[in-house]
Amino acid sequence: MRRLAMLLLLVLCWAGVAKAEEQVNAAPRPLLRTNLETSVAVPGQVLVLEVTALVPTWMLKPPEFPTFELPDVRVQLPEGASRPAMERVDGESWSGVTRDYQLSPMIVGKFRIPPQSVTITFADPETRAPIVVNLRMGEIVFEGRAPVGAEDLDPFIAAEALSLGQEIDGDPQNLEPGLAFTRTVTARVTGASPIFLPPLIPSLAEEGIAVYPKEPLFNESSNRGVTTGERVERVTYVAEAGGRFVAPAVRLRWWNLRTKKIEVAEVPAIEITSRGPPPAAPSAVEPLEFAPWLVVSGFLALFAGAIARWQWPRFSEQRRRRRSEKLASESFAFERVADAMRARKFGEAVRAVELWSTRLSPQSEGDRAQVFEPLAPLGAVLYGHEGEGPSNEQWNDALGALRAVRRACLERNRRRQARRVLPALNPGRAVRPAG
Repeated sequence: MRRLAMLLLLVLCWAGVAKAEEQVNAAPRPLLRTNLETSVAVPGQVLVLEVTALVPTWMLKPPEFPTFELPDVRVQLPEGASRPAMERVDGESWSGVTRDYQLSPMIVGKFRIPPQSVTITFADPETRAPIVVNLRMGEIVFEGRAPVGAEDLDPFIAAEALSLGQEIDGDPQNLEPGLAFTRTVTARVTGASPIFLPPLIPSLAEEGIAVYPKEPLFNESSNRGVTTGERVERVTYVAEAGGRFVAPAVRLRWWNLRTKKIEVAEVPAIEITSRGPPPAAPSAVEPLEFAPWLVVSGFLALFAGAIARWQWPRFSEQRRRRRSEKLASESFAFERVADAMRARKFGEAVRAVELWSTRLSPQSEGDRAQVFEPLAPLGAVLYGHEGEGPSNEQWNDALGALRAVRRACLERNRRRQARRVLPALNPGRAVRPAG
């Protein structure tokens, strides 16, 4: 009798588990779709990848989309990258979110984005309880391909328009040792990002002239989907001796997307004349004078090479760890917030503040609301009915408010940390009972 009761209990448990599994399997599962309109682009041009997440009810929090990182591919989120999505699925209205990614191959070749996960939190159709699901995207394959007739372009540059301009500050024809002039070359491009342009001003290695280049400057903007920008390079030439020199011409071969032809943008070379004695010729030295030094230098080089080979893996690992810690730090995330605010890009600022807030570790919804509060006046102006954007003063005030919020949150975090690690007062002192 007891065995029969145990068998009946097992049958009932099995039936309950089977029914529960049947209900779970019968519940609608969220959908994840990707759409790449075309898989081939000229290097420097944009491919738009759409990733859409749909649920049968509604999402309780925004989906956690991946951040694609691929060598030799520029990945951007355009303004308004995420937007609501609505679709009929089996006769029912499903809602969700679509995110657009702009993929720009920087070189000719094929690229593969491995499968990525998207985390979705939505309400259960029956109980309205939160359900968390991880959906996996398929592999994304695309290609950067040079047009026919432009295969020999190296580097490959494709644009709708490209021009070079040159300015000279100083008189390169009237120098003497100690005097200088500055050469500025500007490349203006339409239909492509200026970051795809190669270095412009060639190097000049001649005795009698010292060359001091500055870091290139980039300016980029987008108007109705058309990207324009410029790359600016400045080099200062200082005369150190007399003579005649030539700063080489700047020449770019590029593919015109409108005419489908190779064109050339060029600025002329610069002749440099410096009065004074020519550079001193190096004095002749007997080879045997350097023999002892060469032997010592050889031993030192071998010793240094052995030490470097022994320490290099440790050094590489430390450098990789420091870089990872920096990219994952709160201070780096806030730098992105400040950069977006200085650039007056509201969409990028919102995304940067969202990332920064996760690393700032706010302790409550009130703390999180406080982090986003300085952006509210900017959003009210941008999306209001006045038609005018925020002033520079409003942008600066918002950035100052974000800095104040950061200081306050960091101070609270420090106080909480101090309370957690503070030892108890007089831990070894026992309390005696009265009497």
